[in-house]
Amino acid sequence: MYIFFALIIPILGLMWAYVGIRLFGSLSDSPIYQSILLVFLIGTFCLQIWRLLVMRNPKASPKAVNTAFFMLGLICQLFFIALLKDLLGLTYQNFSSLFSWLPQLHDYFQIKTSWLSLSQFYDLSFILAGLILNILSMKNAFKGPIVKTIPIDSGKKALTPLRIVQISDLHVGPIIQTEYVEKVVEQILNLQPDIIVATGDIADGDATKLWIHLEPFRKIQQPILYVTGNHEYYWKAAEWIRHFENVGFRFLNNQGISFNKPEHPAVWIGGVPDIQGKRFINTHQVDVKKSLEGADPGHFKILLAHQPKVCFEAEENCYNMMMCGHTHGGQLFPFTLFVGFFNPFSKGLNQLKNLKVYANIVTGK
Repeated sequence: MYIFFALIIPILGLMWAYVGIRLFGSLSDSPIYQSILLVFLIGTFCLQIWRLLVMRNPKASPKAVNTAFFMLGLICQLFFIALLKDLLGLTYQNFSSLFSWLPQLHDYFQIKTSWLSLSQFYDLSFILAGLILNILSMKNAFKGPIVKTIPIDSGKKALTPLRIVQISDLHVGPIIQTEYVEKVVEQILNLQPDIIVATGDIADGDATKLWIHLEPFRKIQQPILYVTGNHEYYWKAAEWIRHFENVGFRFLNNQGISFNKPEHPAVWIGGVPDIQGKRFINTHQVDVKKSLEGADPGHFKILLAHQPKVCFEAEENCYNMMMCGHTHGGQLFPFTLFVGFFNPFSKGLNQLKNLKVYANIVTGK
């Protein structure tokens, strides 16, 4: 944890300083306005430090945590906008030549404001663009889980298809609590699944204080198969697993289970712990081959894993499909542009040779 803080705080500090210098710095020469901007930057930076310290404390204010997330998103948008502007060497002169309407728009507002120069108007336009992008990104992040139906041809003859509902990255904690979990459970029940699979990061905080928010899952009568994500391990995964099992989850630790009802295709669902699991619990080391023990050659084999990186082992061990999460699809622009550099797949249905890989974006926020 100390290493994490030692790395993240300087990075955040550099981002805040860069945005302050490259975008906010030119907006006004007035000491009063500059003081206001400085207080804003310092205040929002301190808010991020507070968020890192308390966001997984169940007593933390959800509104305050959400505000901190919004400001983090805004500064990230502005950082990449300022960086792109500098890398491309865009000044207000050459930018205005690309967008001839910008000086005209400035001239229109200049009629009513004589204090805003064209260069200041140019930087203000970038700030407003970042604010709009952040609002759109946060809207996507907070609108709740979206149901997507993905038909998969198992190649097996059956009277009726097997309906599997996947949830992933719910992150039950100070923000995601009983009310939101109830909505998720209601959506699951409305889909009338045969099986529910939970591919990690279902919880994110102190289990002794947050387990109560799992109670709505008791309403589900169908099997719930569960594998751990990296965030459970940050908060004593063994305790979380115990609470998950108490509300009806079945934890798959390099294990599998068969579903052989006559009306459905024969399916084997195996599960492995998160790839970081062994750092915390010795028995939680990924063993894809072991998860197939008991499977028949005729089974359509599905692997549950948290991180998409496990897909290569799944393909080598002749799984037909893998279901995972972890990436959040990048969640916020511009991270959506870079998430693919760190994961073989980041969202949706993908193909790796004979293996189908479905990466769930996120069930939480």
